[in-house]
Amino acid sequence: MMLRYLPSLFLAGFLWILFAVGPTFAQQTATLTGSVEDTDGAPLPGANVVLVDSDYGTAAGADGSYSITGIEPGTYPLRVTFVGYKPIEEEITLEPGEGVTRTFVLERAPLQGEGVTVTVGSRAQDVAAEDMAVPVDVYGTDEIQTSGAFETARILQQSAPSVNFPQNTLSDGMDALRSFTLRGLSPDQTLVLINNKRRHKSALVNRLGSGVSGGSSPIDLNAIPSNAIKRVEVLRDGASSQYGSDAIAGVANLRLKNEPLNPTVETRIGGYVTDPYPNDGTTYSVRPSFGVELGDNGGFLNVFGEYRLRTPTNRAGPANYNLGPAGQSGDEIADPDGDGLFDIVDKNHSVEQPAFHWGDGRSENLLLWANGAYPISNFDADQPTEIYAFGGYSYRKGKGQGFYREGTDDGNWPQVYPEGFLPNFENPINDGSIVAGLRGMFNDWNYDLSAQTGFNYFQYNITNSINASYGPTLEGNQTEFYAGAVQLQQSVAQLDVDRGFEVGFASPLNVAAGALFRADNYQLEAGEEASAGLPGVPSLAGGRRDPNQHWGVRRPRDRPGGSASGERRGPVRELQRLRVDGQREGCGALRAGLAACPARDRPDGLPRTKPGPEILFEGVHDVHRQSARADRHLPHQQQCRERTGHPGP
Repeated sequence: MMLRYLPSLFLAGFLWILFAVGPTFAQQTATLTGSVEDTDGAPLPGANVVLVDSDYGTAAGADGSYSITGIEPGTYPLRVTFVGYKPIEEEITLEPGEGVTRTFVLERAPLQGEGVTVTVGSRAQDVAAEDMAVPVDVYGTDEIQTSGAFETARILQQSAPSVNFPQNTLSDGMDALRSFTLRGLSPDQTLVLINNKRRHKSALVNRLGSGVSGGSSPIDLNAIPSNAIKRVEVLRDGASSQYGSDAIAGVANLRLKNEPLNPTVETRIGGYVTDPYPNDGTTYSVRPSFGVELGDNGGFLNVFGEYRLRTPTNRAGPANYNLGPAGQSGDEIADPDGDGLFDIVDKNHSVEQPAFHWGDGRSENLLLWANGAYPISNFDADQPTEIYAFGGYSYRKGKGQGFYREGTDDGNWPQVYPEGFLPNFENPINDGSIVAGLRGMFNDWNYDLSAQTGFNYFQYNITNSINASYGPTLEGNQTEFYAGAVQLQQSVAQLDVDRGFEVGFASPLNVAAGALFRADNYQLEAGEEASAGLPGVPSLAGGRRDPNQHWGVRRPRDRPGGSASGERRGPVRELQRLRVDGQREGCGALRAGLAACPARDRPDGLPRTKPGPEILFEGVHDVHRQSARADRHLPHQQQCRERTGHPGP
């Protein structure tokens, strides 16, 4: 009988044990409660209290209180955080069944730029940014890495609201050399420092504007690999009284990484997906870096490299006039879907559209940089005596385009380009610099003695073009030209000393002095003979020709010049001036002879030209019309009417 009821008795006993012991098991977990507040006792609602490497954590309520229950006993790393406050990190041990109450007091942390020692805006050594009398923003490695940009200047633009990075197009050599501006001023009014040393300027003098002040010689930040930068300090206020006239807009100081790096290779890829345009502008980047220790006293040598390829973008639209051979008519364009972008609805000539280029050009870059230091004495001092050096080399091959020359253009020979052509600017740019110095302390004085040199070599190559002054055949003519080069070298020797004196103020009185010697060497290099024109005939490859010139006879050149260099002179400059005058008058073609230019208007100061054959050219018909048609949003006639009131051709 007992055997018959044995299973039921066993089940009842098991259930009794389960209910009796269950509460005991529940009581073995621990509880953590308390509050989070600041140093004034004010609650910090939303503060996070987390047991690291576990699933236990919570956020403080509106009154700053928190509670974490059901914690398995043990020892946990605890972390308490709140935005704008220093985190608390400690270990906490919870016993079975224990209830622990803890109040965490968080101290306010410095915001971006505060508590960070900087070297711009003061001659003192490593002053905290919050103690500066001028606005200094500091952008560290995190901002650089998370910007999503590839080029150093664009990274700075996305990090600093006061920095702009114009994207030039149809702007001669500036397509390849893109500069940044600070507070909307000229790019050469911003002083750029690398490890507190002046960065040399580029050799190109901008003359076409395109978002950058004409006559400026910008600094090429994109010649510096972004993976070499530890932080960027931006003084966003005028500092010409302290640094000179090239700091009217402010100062940007790039501090290179100064601790030995583990070998690293970064790869990135990005591009544009912009409907209804094709996907373009794909950029590829490979960035290796590594570092080694030098000696046992903090010496280091870091090496950085980058290969970067940016493919072109194009936002040009179709033109509604004949781009091809004579006898054809212009394509009919319209906006049938009402999206504000004009499309071809009736194709009437043989030139593929868009024939113009309006966007980024192609750019291929190779960069190699290094930064190092080696202490030699006073190893325990605040500033050990050390030898330091840094510098790098970069090579860029940029490519941009000019205006499209139609098949019937006066600057084209249909025998060579029956459908017209789009001339290319191909600009190899070599840039290099090296800085070496000795710094340390002597009788409580900080000193820094350095020497540096830097160069920028900018070449002009014109491809897919023609020099119309050489006649209608390729005999004696060509379609590719070496149009010259410009080169700038800047060398500096510099000594800086400073010392702080205790005079009873809240902080030491800093006394600084220095001396600097600087030498600039600028050179112009003439292009090949075929890149220059004949007297009275523009030398611009793809430019205007004199229809009365006898093309079988070549006359000596008046002076060497580039087919499309940034420093054209003589008749080409006259042509440019007349084009500007024509732009003021409207969109029609105009006829003017070089003899009509007064000597006082000559930009090169030469005597007025003797009377000669007239040159037929289209003032705005070549410049304004084509730039307008690069924008798909309005057809040419409408843009011409809106901008000048002239109906246009």
